[in-house]
Amino acid sequence: MLPPAPTKSGSDPESDAPRRATLVSVRDLVKVYPLGETEVRALNGVSVDIGEGEFVAVMGPSGSGKSTFMNLIGCLDTPTSGTYRLAGADVAYLERDALAGIRNRQIGFVFQQFNLLPRTSALANVELPLLYAGVPAAQRHARAQAKLAQVGLGDRAHHHPRQLSGGQQQRVAIARALVNDPKLILADEPTGALDSTTSLEVMALLQELNRAGITVVVVTHEHDDHIGGVARLASRHSIPVWLTHGTLTGFEALFDGIGGLHVIDNYRSFAIGDLQVDPFPVPHDAREPAQYVLGDGTRKLGVLTDTGCSTPHIEAMLSSCDALVLECNHDPEMLRVSSYPQKLRERIAGRYGHLDNGAAGELLARLDTARLKHLVAAHLSQENNRPELARAALAGAIGCEPGWVEVADQDNGLGWRAIS
Repeated sequence: MLPPAPTKSGSDPESDAPRRATLVSVRDLVKVYPLGETEVRALNGVSVDIGEGEFVAVMGPSGSGKSTFMNLIGCLDTPTSGTYRLAGADVAYLERDALAGIRNRQIGFVFQQFNLLPRTSALANVELPLLYAGVPAAQRHARAQAKLAQVGLGDRAHHHPRQLSGGQQQRVAIARALVNDPKLILADEPTGALDSTTSLEVMALLQELNRAGITVVVVTHEHDDHIGGVARLASRHSIPVWLTHGTLTGFEALFDGIGGLHVIDNYRSFAIGDLQVDPFPVPHDAREPAQYVLGDGTRKLGVLTDTGCSTPHIEAMLSSCDALVLECNHDPEMLRVSSYPQKLRERIAGRYGHLDNGAAGELLARLDTARLKHLVAAHLSQENNRPELARAALAGAIGCEPGWVEVADQDNGLGWRAIS
């Protein structure tokens, strides 16, 4: 769930700068989805103001309610309770047609998968919102051409999506979002399907639009959120960092000037003091992802919290551990009926996404667990999983009581454990 009061970059309550007019104002926003006899509370009392001309990032792990929040402020859905005012107008509980009109006139959308019509030119794709708004053809063509030129694709107007690179397709999508001159741009993981260089170009374009006065809200689960936190912590407290070559080359700018960087090989053990670390590669949608077995020569802790599927090498590395931390990210049925966009659901459930409870249990059943004294289920989605489901899946795999399985949750983490 999103926290009640997200902190926005650059906000300073003590600043003497003139206050921006409020464009988005939500108070006590709640969204609950029925799931059989239970309910999934995707948002729980979110309150936030976004001023005109701000650039705001909504960040959090999968299942934290980011996409639900985006759907609500984008007038794609209505809340269970709470208020939402857009440019001063109460829009929370309007009828479907009224919400569609607001989306067409005041909000532009940019999605991870571009959502372009494949057999239609870039120009015609950009014209679509104007077509729905009833704008005459000549005006449609002129405005769409101007927006393509604004994003650097004026000479690609008659190309079809398959003739464009991923970055160019996303620029077409941004031009389409701009064509009605909206007050607000909502970008839902806009760089999720792009390489690192193109991602930077797309983000630079969004920042340029923001400098021109457009309010931009970006929802992201990019791994640079995680890596950026590591870089800030290392810089602030002079902490050494061990990372793969792929991670470093993808985020060199974040670590510029930070000492104590150690590049590791996914297949080569290394030591940190008396601690031996055995990394191993995993199938996950990140740059050269790795997980780890930590040991002191007699005891071993295996950690697997980000992988889309198991492999024989993963199972060889995690066998004979004294303690295991295993990803139980989601329940497949809860994910299937969740509020997540279809592409995000496919990504999470895919071979490079995250383990569901059943897959984690099947992996565990194939391990040598004769020495296992501690078992922790981790990285549970708050929207698409429940602790009792994760416990049951892991307990069933090794024939223990569900209560013996610990759960690390996103709010409280996990207390210290002594591995003896």
